[in-house]
Amino acid sequence: MCDTSRANFYETTFAETDNTDVALVIDGKKLHVNKAVIEGRGLKWGGAYFLQHLSAHSWYFNILFNSDFKEKSMKEIPILDVKFEDFAIMLSMIHPYPYWPYDKDFEPILHLADRFYLPSVYRHVELVLMDSKSIEMDKFEKIRIADKYGMDELFEKGAEMFVERKDFHRIGVHPVFVNLSGENRTKIPKKMSKATELSIYEKKFAKSNKTDAILVIKGKKLHVNKALLSIHSDYFDTLFNSDFKEKSMNEIEIKDVDFENFATVLSFVHPNPLKPNENKFETLLVLADRFLLPGAKYHLELFMMATNINRLEKLRIADKYGLSDLFDHALMLYTSHTEFNGFRTGSVSRLFSDSNKVKIWERMMILIGYS
Repeated sequence: MCDTSRANFYETTFAETDNTDVALVIDGKKLHVNKAVIEGRGLKWGGAYFLQHLSAHSWYFNILFNSDFKEKSMKEIPILDVKFEDFAIMLSMIHPYPYWPYDKDFEPILHLADRFYLPSVYRHVELVLMDSKSIEMDKFEKIRIADKYGMDELFEKGAEMFVERKDFHRIGVHPVFVNLSGENRTKIPKKMSKATELSIYEKKFAKSNKTDAILVIKGKKLHVNKALLSIHSDYFDTLFNSDFKEKSMNEIEIKDVDFENFATVLSFVHPNPLKPNENKFETLLVLADRFLLPGAKYHLELFMMATNINRLEKLRIADKYGLSDLFDHALMLYTSHTEFNGFRTGSVSRLFSDSNKVKIWERMMILIGYS
């Protein structure tokens, strides 16, 4: 918004009406406001309508308007040592239609709110600053402002931004951190300690004297052994041992995968594989196929056989991914030929390959008694 538009906004917002009873004058410009509660257009409360008023929001203006000062009877009151725009923005925040220019420095507004005892302005600014889509701010600046003006939610949000290990080295000597209040100074290291703990996936693939390559997924690292992966996967055998640039790279980026899912699949070639989530079986099978890990598929097959997943779902997945043992296992869960009634419909029979349709038919015949 240009300066002219802003000026027009302030003049419109604080124009003189039947409901205003005093003008605050800054550098010759007037902001018409309401001293106290009067009936009129505004906020509904108790059956009557009341305007937002300065006395209710500010101890400073309550004293100014209602104590035995000369300003009590003045129609125009000069406000000294403030910038018109900053002061108008601050007052607009207790107006039914507040205004916040996102390109405006917010700290002068907070300074004025502090000077004129308008605590509700803090909350308005806090909500604006918590909106990361609208405001880009350095994390140290965010916690400094939050600490200085007692914005607890903003501080928590700012503290959550300290997630990188390099922050450990910066935070102890950074002037913002050093000057934080005592309670807030302890919050960030606690959050950082929790945030930087290695996940079970990173622990499984931690660096050791047996690892010689690093797979990087969205910034997170899995330390692996090239020879071990090459034995279990033709994909990695080609990647590590053919004339690709990755052969000589210490860190290799793996794209278009979820870190936890990928780590889970790779763990199946380790002595103590991670337990897969039942809801992720098919996702993990897709990864096992993509990275040519037949051993991982076998582990998943065994896991699925031990679960209570619906038998038809087991048959579908087994057929789709070529898991013959799982298919035979699921087929044995049918103990009556009547349980196959649904298989006579086209929608179910189309789920399976011809060879597996034969297996289903043979199981039905056995249960009918034609074995």
